[in-house]
Order: sequence, then structure tokens, then C-alpha cells
Amino acid sequence: MNLKEILLDSLLILPISYSGDYLEELKIKLKSYKNLINSYSNDSFKINKKKLYKDINEICESIINIITYYLEGYQHKSFQEIDKILKKFKDFLLNDLYSLHFIIPNYGFYRIRAFDKKEKKICCNALFHIPYEDYTKVNNFRFSIQGHPCLYLSSSLYVCLQEVNKKKTENFFISRYETWNGAVPLKILHLAIDPKYLYKYLLLNENNNWYSDVLKTFFRIYPFMIASYFKVQYEKRPFKPEYIISQMLTEWTRSNNDINAICYFSTKIKKNTISPILNLNYAFPLPSKSNYDNSFKDLFQISKPVIFRKKIIEDEYKKNRNDIKGFINKNNVKTKNDQSERIIKYANKQINYWKSHWGKLERLLQYSKVYSVRDHDNFFKKKIIEVWEFDKNKGASFK
Repeated sequence: MNLKEILLDSLLILPISYSGDYLEELKIKLKSYKNLINSYSNDSFKINKKKLYKDINEICESIINIITYYLEGYQHKSFQEIDKILKKFKDFLLNDLYSLHFIIPNYGFYRIRAFDKKEKKICCNALFHIPYEDYTKVNNFRFSIQGHPCLYLSSSLYVCLQEVNKKKTENFFISRYETWNGAVPLKILHLAIDPKYLYKYLLLNENNNWYSDVLKTFFRIYPFMIASYFKVQYEKRPFKPEYIISQMLTEWTRSNNDINAICYFSTKIKKNTISPILNLNYAFPLPSKSNYDNSFKDLFQISKPVIFRKKIIEDEYKKNRNDIKGFINKNNVKTKNDQSERIIKYANKQINYWKSHWGKLERLLQYSKVYSVRDHDNFFKKKIIEVWEFDKNKGASFK
């Protein structure tokens, strides 16, 4: 098989639904992946198949060891194993070859907070991570363990809603996050790489040595993606083996100060229903409490929370449409290829995301004022949001 055929192989489709034992199913998937790589026949990319297969085999065996140690109750051995394999291949997993590994200043994310129907007020700082003193409220998630806060952000509002398993959008406060424009680019451990997109760009870069190196990186990262993208089989059970590798990756990330976050696809999204660029989640592990300082807060700016109200979104978007377009053009907000890259399947129809309620609200939030988290804490500590309220700083004002 050539690289084009490998990238389009059904084995690389994620997430993975399964029944039975997680570890045994993972062994089958990793063995199939190694066979797929072994079927590669040399082509114009000149990838050393023997070296690639040797590395992938080592990575797959290490992943199995990590999980086996963990299930036997030797978590310290699990961490030693993942630390050893990640350090060995760190140049591949966190190289500077492609921009996916960086988040530049002013990059936008979204975060939501559910509220009870009786709760009509919220302090603005409730949209940040759970405070350390409330650690007993921190649940077990795919990229974080019980008791330790982690800041979860998404690349789109739609994915935010899917992640919290809520269909009624009226019961949420929403804020936009931006990376602070004075911060250095954030470095990411990227587990959200779509092989179909690699195939798309492969067609344009067949004789490009740089692209060959990107593919070498991708194939070595993919075993970690396979292990991290099994759907949870028993949602209501307290222990989820599907989280072992992802949580170990988070722990390893916390121990490496040069890595800020992990990027991953949502496992709650149905296959082929949303463009990959909309389906990105980011887990920002917090430093230990003894090492926590304002440097983490200084990574972000945040908008005032608003409530999702479809009618208000439509009215305000129409009223401010021209100003929003002017702001987008003036500030070089990325719009090129948005029509083709931001597609969502909703109600059995494919639509341009920017024409949906979620997309329109994102445009309005892009247009709203953002505050540094420290200022946000100080200025809004006693500020209560009861209605839509956007600042005029970027031109929009809701009362």
C-alpha cells in the first residue's frame, strides 16, 4: 500500500466503539495498525519503512505495558514507562515541523457552564477552572483525574455543548477565551490530527521533504491516539479504563513545563458530522497548588459570560452584521476557506457553521471585549450577569 491508501484506511477512523475488554480490544487495534504500516511500499516520500515499523512497534508495546501496570495497581510503573517512551520520541511528538503544535496569541476558544433553571445569576469568574479549594468537586474526565482541576476549552460552541451532554442550549453561560496577545505561543501535545486532512495536503506536497517529516511524526503519534479514543463503554461506572493513557499523558504533560496543553478530538461527536477544525478540545492541566501563580492566569483573556438565547442572537447579529464584518476584516480574523472548512451536519443537512446559531454567537463573541483573567477576577468578582451584556470595546453593545 502507498501512503495515500494508508491514510484513507478505515482502521484510522476515530473514535472507536467496542464491546468486551478494553485492553484486549486495544491489543487487536494496535496489531492491525502495525500490520497496516508494515504493508507500506516505498514511494516518493522516501520514508524508511524498517525504522518506522521498529519505532511504532516499540511505542505500541510500551502502551500495552503502561495499561497493564496500571490495571495491576502499579501506577508508578505506568508513569515510569510513559515517561521513558515519550522522552525517547519527544523530538517526533513535539517537533517544530508543523503549526499544529503551537497556539499563537489571540487564538480563540470557548467554554460553557451549565446552570439550574432556578439559578438566574452568576459571577463572571465562574467560567474559569474550579478553584483548588473546591478540589472535592473535581470529577474524573478523559484528560484529568478526580481531585485535580483542569481547564477544558473547545474550538467551537457546538462541541462544548456535546461534551456536557446537554441538548437544551438555554441553560448555559458562555464565554470566549483568547490567548493573551503578550504571551509566547503555547506549546501543545497534539492528538487531534485527521488522516483525511493529511491526505488532502499530501496530494499537494508529494515531493516535499518537509511533508515527509510530518508524516513520520503522525505515524508515531497515532498509537497514542488509538489508545485515547476508545469510547467509554460504561458511563456510570466510576473506573474507566479508556481514560488510562489520556490521563497518563496529562500527568506527563504536567511534569514537563514546556508543554501547556493537550489537544484532542471529542469522542461525543458522530463520525462525519462536523469539520475537524470545529471539533477540537484543549485540556490545560493546572500546575500543582504549591507552584500555581499568576503565570497560568496570564495565558488567557476572557469575555463576560452570556446566556445562549436564539432570538437575541439572531436580532443582535442582524443589527451588527456590517460592523462585525468590518471588525473581522480589520483585525484579520481568519475567514479564508471558512466556507469549505467549517461545515456541520445538523438535522440531516450540511450547513455552513457561520450560518448556525452557534456560529453567529461565536462571531458576536469575537466582536466583544475580553479581559485578562486577573482583571476579570478583580473587576467582576461581585459582578452579576442576569441579561445579555456585551461591551462596546469592539463595537457591539447588548443591554
